[in-house]
Amino acid sequence: MKTERKGLCGECLRESRSQFVYKDNRNILFDFDGSHGGLAGGHGWRPGRIRTGGIDGSYLYLGGAAILGKVGATWDEDDFAMNYWPEPSAGFPELTAIPSFANMLDTCDIDDLALKFECRVPETSPWSASALQLIFTGNLYAAGGSQGGGFTYVAEGLTGAFRAIAPSITGHADFEEGMRIVNWPRANFLAAKEKLGMTDDEMNTFNAYFDVMNFASRVTCPVISCFSLQDTTDPVRTNLAPFNLLDKVKEGDKVYIINPFLGHATPAGWGKRYMEFFEKHHSGRTPAAIRQTTSSTAGDTCAVCFDMTGRRVSVPGRGLYITGGRKLVMR
Repeated sequence: MKTERKGLCGECLRESRSQFVYKDNRNILFDFDGSHGGLAGGHGWRPGRIRTGGIDGSYLYLGGAAILGKVGATWDEDDFAMNYWPEPSAGFPELTAIPSFANMLDTCDIDDLALKFECRVPETSPWSASALQLIFTGNLYAAGGSQGGGFTYVAEGLTGAFRAIAPSITGHADFEEGMRIVNWPRANFLAAKEKLGMTDDEMNTFNAYFDVMNFASRVTCPVISCFSLQDTTDPVRTNLAPFNLLDKVKEGDKVYIINPFLGHATPAGWGKRYMEFFEKHHSGRTPAAIRQTTSSTAGDTCAVCFDMTGRRVSVPGRGLYITGGRKLVMR
């Protein structure tokens, strides 16, 4: 399958309900070469495969592999996905840095916006992929237990994209001691050590890089955790160590629950408990619903300030932010 996807644009439906316009160049978010004021590519784990020489400049290429079986049977994100994670300090601005899009948010409610795509499907290679999926993160949460608890800390520590997280009976801390307790992932580590010709010290040094404690200190969102005093798989210390390193999280936003008699398990009401915690920190407010706008200078501090993906920012750069129920433009 070959697909040329030229342009990802927004349109305010309240103002007009237009027919599809071929080679539409209005309000472009992504044009993959900057020729129409849009962004030139993705940013993240999968920045997208951008090719030149399309019907209107560069384009996002989706293809190169066969999609087999039912929807979801073939998992191939590298060939059929693109991420865009704003990171202004690295040259990847928020979408609101695009003037036409920022103006639309000032004149349209977010619920009245629509996304349009232009695709070219060659006759020699007809469309054969699954449905298109779009994911926009704002109120994003994560919960996981055991290895998943460790990955929950890692996901927030690496991305800073979550509104709140709930790691429990957390694993992947203190690998050297952990290998003396359980066989997994010890057997995998030992097999890799032999294959790579490592000594025990080299293996332990390498594994220490992935210790959950290295990521916990980067967490900035509220955290609720749950662990057991009688857990012989992931003991108390592997739960308390990352929790005690949450120095970027406000004291009032850190909660831990102790289970005196459970082993490597969480109580029956744990799911309800962390969902209540998530609800407490959930924001239903959308940027378009905030009409009052003020301006400030980039680099000024902001007590409670959120970017357009919902992440809390203490020293915002240039762009559009939300604070105290107002839009704040940093110039």
